[in-house]
Amino acid sequence: MTKRNAIIVVAACGIALLLSMVAYQVGLNGGRRASADTELEAAAQRKDKSLDLICELRVSMPRSGIDSPRETYSQAFIAKIDFTSKSGWYQGQFAISETRKGTVTTEGSTLTVRRPAMFQRFGATIAGETFSINRETGEFRQWLILQDGQILELMRGYCGTYAKAPF
Repeated sequence: MTKRNAIIVVAACGIALLLSMVAYQVGLNGGRRASADTELEAAAQRKDKSLDLICELRVSMPRSGIDSPRETYSQAFIAKIDFTSKSGWYQGQFAISETRKGTVTTEGSTLTVRRPAMFQRFGATIAGETFSINRETGEFRQWLILQDGQILELMRGYCGTYAKAPF
């Protein structure tokens, strides 16, 4: 065997070894990538089924009657929109709660959750409660509809999505 042939054989073995290592790595990474892609696709599907939000809101509650001075403070709330059941709730102070969900409608980028109600508060009869979330801006608004048709806005702020463990 000549020196030239020996170099060619060593180079060919080196190239074959390098190619086999690359193929092995591509196989492993491809397997990992497929798994990660599957996880992301499942997460995207879960995300399409529901929207979990945490909201920082400015609450402006009347102290006694509707026309009384308002007590204003900030508070964080969790909200959820379930696209499968077309319902939604937030950890609010009135009727739309996790056990008493409202019905979701969409208008453009705004999701609106409504729930009829019939209770007394602030010296008036509350006929319904509504909150909306603008998906483009994250703005959250919550208001009550009084029996006489008057609207009483109580909360306003912004929401963002959050992830629950496992991540």
